Amino acid sequence: MKKYRCLCCGYRTIGERGRFEICPICFWEDDPYILYGKRNEHGNITSVYYYNDCDSEDYDGGDILDLESGTNHLLTLRQGRYNFRKFGAFAEDVKEFVRFPRSSEMKRWRKENCIINDELVFLSENERINNMSYKLNKKLVNLVPYDPITGHYDIRLDANESCFNLSDSLKAKIGKSISQIDFNRYPDCLAKAPTKAFSELYNVPEELISAGNGSDELISIIEGCFFEAGDTVVNVSHDFSMYEFYAQLYEVNVETYQKEADLTINADKLIAFCREKKAKGLIFSNPCNPTSLGLDRASVKKIIESLDGCLVILDEAYMDFWDQSVLADVDNYDNLIILKTCSKAIGLAAVRFGFAVANRTITNAIRAAKSPYNNDTVAQTIVSDILSEKKYLSDCRDAIIKNTKQLYSDIVSINGKYGCFEKVYETCTNFVLVKTDEFEKIYRYMLDNSIAIRKFKGFIRVTSGSAEENARFIEVLDGYFRK
Repeated sequence: MKKYRCLCCGYRTIGERGRFEICPICFWEDDPYILYGKRNEHGNITSVYYYNDCDSEDYDGGDILDLESGTNHLLTLRQGRYNFRKFGAFAEDVKEFVRFPRSSEMKRWRKENCIINDELVFLSENERINNMSYKLNKKLVNLVPYDPITGHYDIRLDANESCFNLSDSLKAKIGKSISQIDFNRYPDCLAKAPTKAFSELYNVPEELISAGNGSDELISIIEGCFFEAGDTVVNVSHDFSMYEFYAQLYEVNVETYQKEADLTINADKLIAFCREKKAKGLIFSNPCNPTSLGLDRASVKKIIESLDGCLVILDEAYMDFWDQSVLADVDNYDNLIILKTCSKAIGLAAVRFGFAVANRTITNAIRAAKSPYNNDTVAQTIVSDILSEKKYLSDCRDAIIKNTKQLYSDIVSINGKYGCFEKVYETCTNFVLVKTDEFEKIYRYMLDNSIAIRKFKGFIRVTSGSAEENARFIEVLDGYFRK
């Protein structure tokens, strides 16, 4: 089976005899693909059918694809170009077909009404929602599921994960611990064992720590319970997109502070912005994902101390790679929550475990608001075992920092050689951000070479992998500009 990639939208499609070989919406200009829309009784286009009338030896005839149901039927040439209207794939109530010209009209219809997966194009949820008897509320109608890069790639440098999998000895240790679990019993609702291990690793009192099913759950709990509908929370741009997502889900008003042109935060301007917006909360990551930049400890403290009555939620997911944490001072503030994750330096992204650290009053509120059994016993066991491995974690962190510095240096060298990037940002995380107009082309070129990286408009973000993975990335990047 041959594989193709649509030149217009870049999505992969699967081609074989009797099935379309390119994206049926973004079709090749020199191929005779025709799209027909079916209108309902209200005159709205509710389905699109695709027909190929090419009579070359490569085709049996025409493909008839009902994009709403996913039904695919093959017509022979003898059945004729327009006989597909009477074909059994279509309902009897088909009243009108409208041929879409190869123009902006088709592209506009696709943007408004279609979503694309690996093989087929279907109507968007908006079209389906309009025909539902139960109507979704406004905050759910336009929600789109999180869409990470999927599929197999030899090198994954797209998700800021640790490049170190657990050793066989650590897996054996975990396996022994898991074998002793009473699987018929509920988990410890306060996750005392992993909380104790976290306390000892970071030198923070246990009574200030809450465990969550990943930092995402904790963000959701905090934004859903510590603020009321209509309250204003300030986030910054660019930053982690889920901060705004959860706030809007709970009908919290979000005001976005725009960073400086160099993607840094001006502490005084941020303080003034929060005061102007009468913010009840401020949430940002430090160091920042995706910029890779950090705000020094003194500036962070100034922000916290200057915003009386404003809850500061500080995400230190990447602080293990830097030295400007305010974790040791958390009990000195009554308006501070610090988030920590096991998905980055700890190397347990598969487990989904995070921690919130705050004073006793806030911690008790988080513990009361969360689900009683939010961390399963298997996850608690794994996290407890790994967080107790202090030397292992220290060695992994040091290696990641070393690899990241080398990756940054190598990308800077590529830029010096070809003058190809607008900016390579100096990093205090485990990834490198690069500003480039060729972000889309580089991203696609990397995928074609089985390397996954992350793209944003005007940027690429590259997670530091192993020394070998980073070297391969640099080799392919050099090849892209050399060609």
